[in-house]
Amino acid sequence: MSAVKPQADLVLEGGNILTMTEGGDPATGVAILGNRIVAVGGSEELAPWVGDATQRIDLAGRWVMPGVTDAHCHLGSDSQSGGTGVRVECRDFYVPVRTVADILERLSAAARENPDASEIVGVGSPMQEFRLKDGRRPTQAELDEAVPDVPAWVTFGAHILVANTKAVERAGVTAETPNPQGGMIEHFEDGRPNGVFRERARFLLITRENGPAGFQQFVENIRQNLLKAARRGVTTIHDIVASKDEVLAYQQLEREGRLPIRVQMIIRVIESGFKEWSLLDLGFQPEFGGDMLRIGGIKMSIDGGFTARQGMFHPLEHGAEPEDNHPLERITQEELDEAVINYHKGGMRICVHAIGDKSLDMILSSYEKAQKELWRDDPRHRIEHMGNFIATDEQFAKAKELGIVPMPNPSVLYYLAEAGYESLTEERMKRPMPMKTLLDAGFRFTPGSDAPGYWPVDPIRDAAFCVTRTTFAGTELLPMSEAITVEQALRTVTVDAAWMGFMEDKLGTVEVGKLADLAVLDASPMAASGEELMTIPVSLTIADGKIVYETA
Repeated sequence: MSAVKPQADLVLEGGNILTMTEGGDPATGVAILGNRIVAVGGSEELAPWVGDATQRIDLAGRWVMPGVTDAHCHLGSDSQSGGTGVRVECRDFYVPVRTVADILERLSAAARENPDASEIVGVGSPMQEFRLKDGRRPTQAELDEAVPDVPAWVTFGAHILVANTKAVERAGVTAETPNPQGGMIEHFEDGRPNGVFRERARFLLITRENGPAGFQQFVENIRQNLLKAARRGVTTIHDIVASKDEVLAYQQLEREGRLPIRVQMIIRVIESGFKEWSLLDLGFQPEFGGDMLRIGGIKMSIDGGFTARQGMFHPLEHGAEPEDNHPLERITQEELDEAVINYHKGGMRICVHAIGDKSLDMILSSYEKAQKELWRDDPRHRIEHMGNFIATDEQFAKAKELGIVPMPNPSVLYYLAEAGYESLTEERMKRPMPMKTLLDAGFRFTPGSDAPGYWPVDPIRDAAFCVTRTTFAGTELLPMSEAITVEQALRTVTVDAAWMGFMEDKLGTVEVGKLADLAVLDASPMAASGEELMTIPVSLTIADGKIVYETA
């Protein structure tokens, strides 16, 4: 007597299935049992799995594809509640802020409405000074007038902030305070701090005290941000984690069964709340953890952020360096070599931020030294932001030889390309985002958004920009010959993203036996133009076999 086939928990039927596999017959539905796909095909393949307890969803012609991945974000860090401080939304990509006065009024109103607040923290967008009508950031004097009685500052991305006098005084920063390694305190001509703090210097002001009640709010903030990501078909993120609270929060959500999508934690081991050798001492490897929550590698940053104009570039061949560029070396070559070699030999995957071509040379040198000491065939080490700005064919060739993966950020250029031409010059932007070159060279890569602190998490938007190369402001990102096809772009956020996370045997395609991570789109992504793909509606997201987002 043959065994009775169990009933599927969920069946999607009457649609179109974009499996992202090579070849294969057309399919109209998917059956899910537990957290696995058990059938892909038409009514004949699905029928044996349908029972009285099966939830059936009529796709009504909609399209199912693998869930998408954001491979570089700061979701946990950007979910901080700020303790007893008040967070004030000032990002022009989120709210209509057009002038310095708009920012100041928001801060002033928050201070008036919250007289017991310990601090007022404005959250601005990166490079916002290029888009404000004033063409500049607010000054310390203006912040003093807007918020005179409590510490206050405004962040403009993750690399620069401007503070009022109360905040500077509370931090004990004076004319004699030295710059921390990898950071810069700006000063007036008479030596007094002028309120501008760059990179590691920001940590002289920023407080992240949560307390029990604040921590639970932080946990909920993370969960809500994960659910927002799920609205765009996201089923996995690789999150850059810099504090113990972030790790504890993710563990709590996973333990309580409230982690809606998969999280790979990329642990920052320098410039963070962790000791440099913590993970090495524990012997962690990539894939440590489960399918929902795991450690995906370690993170370091060589130079400052592009958004604060602090990347390390080789000198320009033509023209002078633009004003207000401040190259910052956050890690020396010696410190970088030591960390890369030891974590490489320890078996960990390494992810290193390198903005400028000078910092690219530094990390490629470190990876080469590590591979010479112990060759690893498939380390999948990453260079975060490689492929955004200037990089030579020789640098790409060296990365390919060493098995290194570029990690470009299309969203950065989608939103900020115009500021990039002004701050980096056309010489350094002569071949931005060379996606076709990377694919032709045999690289596998996955876009990372750097969100949600800058803009929303949305890998579909980022994939579409690789196709259109037309920015948020309508500029064509030249050369247009570096555009890739819709199919190639979708592979970067599905198939290649699964490989990037060491999950290619479990995710990335719609196949029997794979984990059930799916996104349901209202129209065919393959038939869409790049412009249509940019905003294609997502009506249903399934992660680990569970519906985590559904339109009303």
